[in-house]
Amino acid sequence: TFAGSVTANSFIKDGGASSEYLMADGSVSTGSAGTVRGSGTDNTIAMFDGTGDIQDSVIIQKSNNYIGIQKSLPTAPLHIYNNEDGKATNVVIENGDTALTTGQAVGAVIFRSNDASTNAAGNSGYITSIAENPTGKYGMEFRVKDLATENLALYIQSDGKIGIDNDAPAAMLDIEGMSATVPALKVNALAGDNLIMDIYNSSNVKRMGLEYDNSNINFNVVDRNTNKLFTVREGGNVGIGDDTPSFKLDVAGAIRATGDI
Repeated sequence: TFAGSVTANSFIKDGGASSEYLMADGSVSTGSAGTVRGSGTDNTIAMFDGTGDIQDSVIIQKSNNYIGIQKSLPTAPLHIYNNEDGKATNVVIENGDTALTTGQAVGAVIFRSNDASTNAAGNSGYITSIAENPTGKYGMEFRVKDLATENLALYIQSDGKIGIDNDAPAAMLDIEGMSATVPALKVNALAGDNLIMDIYNSSNVKRMGLEYDNSNINFNVVDRNTNKLFTVREGGNVGIGDDTPSFKLDVAGAIRATGDI
């Protein structure tokens, strides 16, 4: 016997069956309440195995708070390792909404800066899966944010079309210019090298090409054998069959006209 008060969640029931506990409200509970059994590896998050025991999970948390999934020595805040041959390392973001609306985000990965400098505070990048764009297609959206200004940089549509500053691309590459003073596309040639864009048919056979001659400052249309068919020189002279035109129009060969010249 004792005097005073006792506060507890459960007591072993006197005369009860094995593993029975008398609860504070007078009811009886069965099972191994309050019992934890097992052992594990340092820094590994425990996992119940379904029998009341605990064992190692595949999640490791190091002292620097880096977390590894199937990786004992994570080298990033989240390091996922896949040890199944032939299978990609997957991260799944699933939206439970069964009635997504046009333009709604299915899921997103957000990159945010806490840099306190004037031009960096709050800078962010977004990769977002969009339910439907204005053309009714799903897509992936890449956006960047500088202070209060957020810009669409790249949109990849579900049919493979890509838009730059354009969330409804109508061609395989659809570029929307930002202003009259900013080029929609800029391509730089390496010092001493030409720029070449080849055009192939569906059988992967070269048909024609566009070439910038960095040495002579010419723009050429070439055939499959890189013979120059049409040339525009820096000063505005145009050559047909002549890649060094001396006049505004210089033709190497006979010409035919169906109207006045």
